[in-house]
Amino acid sequence: MDISGSSSASRIRTENLPSRRKQCISAWCFALICVMVTGMLPGLSLAGNPWGEFTPLEVVPSEAEESADQTDMSERSGRVEILNDIRVEDLTETLRVVVAADGPVRDYQLSFPDDGFKLVLDLPGKWKNDGKSSFEVNHDTIRRIRVGESDGRLRVVLDLSGKGILSPIIEELPKGLSLTMRKLPAYQQRKRVLEIIQPRISQEGDFKIALSADGPVREHRFFFLKDEDPAKLVIDLPGRWEYPGDSMIKVADTSIENIRVGEHPDYLRVVLDLNVRELPPPMFMESSEGLIITVKRRGG
Repeated sequence: MDISGSSSASRIRTENLPSRRKQCISAWCFALICVMVTGMLPGLSLAGNPWGEFTPLEVVPSEAEESADQTDMSERSGRVEILNDIRVEDLTETLRVVVAADGPVRDYQLSFPDDGFKLVLDLPGKWKNDGKSSFEVNHDTIRRIRVGESDGRLRVVLDLSGKGILSPIIEELPKGLSLTMRKLPAYQQRKRVLEIIQPRISQEGDFKIALSADGPVREHRFFFLKDEDPAKLVIDLPGRWEYPGDSMIKVADTSIENIRVGEHPDYLRVVLDLNVRELPPPMFMESSEGLIITVKRRGG
């Protein structure tokens, strides 16, 4: 009986042995995963981690790969790049300038000089221009394109038709690059003419200024300078403007003393010298021949 009982117990322990091995293997796998992910065994704090922090392996390029990259850079820096051509594509809402080269152009610098009427593209390196050195575009956005070679760079200058061009979008091409820019607003595409300034008093007693131009004036803004002596009402007409008339018009009204006009590169300024500190905001009415400005007089 005892032998039978011992044999039975031994058989039971032997049958349970595979499941215990599975449990041990699972426990070791769990511990290994914890070490790989957290850097420590389960149940240990980071401060008492005998393994230290887990550091991922760093992939280091081989010497052959580094040598190939350096050789490619050396070859490109040593050879002469070729500028084949520059062409302008007039699209519906944008203008695209394509700089065609004999290979990709990845090194370039874009800048606007202080005057704002040029866009300069510099291509560092050794370059040779096989295209035109200058050609007229005669577009509402770009007048002319010029190319110049110098020691260490090639310079492409876009002479703009007006100030205020938006920053172009540069796209690298398999052979060259392109600059895509939005066209100038309509009021900046050509030079406008303000022909006559006519001040008058309306039947209602309001002060009106008729600005007679070569067409409707749809862009305008105003602001007051109340702290100056005399106080001023300033009206700006954005765009390129020409005014052939007198720069000062004497009014001597109870509210307005003078009207002065000044031309600026990208706007025309009309200044009303006031005899009062406070005036209601002016009202603007567009017409087919310009703009009418209405100012409520003091006591009106």
